[in-house]
Amino acid sequence: MKTFKLSLLLLAILSIAACSDDDDGMTTCLQSDWVGTYSGTVDCDGVTEDVTVTVAASGTANLLVSYQSPTVQTNFDPLPFSNCDLVATATGAGFTVTLDADLAGNQLTLEEVISDSTSTSTCLITATRN
Repeated sequence: MKTFKLSLLLLAILSIAACSDDDDGMTTCLQSDWVGTYSGTVDCDGVTEDVTVTVAASGTANLLVSYQSPTVQTNFDPLPFSNCDLVATATGAGFTVTLDADLAGNQLTLEEVISDSTSTSTCLITATRN
């Protein structure tokens, strides 16, 4: 009986560890971990505002990310993610947009960089899941 209880305890501990860390110690995030509404601030080139970020599932392997502040509303097409990181770059009409987002528990950090041949604009979002 002691062996059975010990086995169950070890199985429970291993199950908990398997949900949070990869073999290399990196945290694993599933699509469902990303999905939700986040509130925080966005700093675009030194101008800070309140922001709401919405992350939704798109299919089984992509995320729809949008954010809205009093002066800016941005929507991104379905984006692939890798665990707790989302990195995407798109180029068109003379612009390059780079998105780099990280998820740590309920904390979302998102950096959007928009550049053309003459200027670069950077927005940094720090938000917490509601």
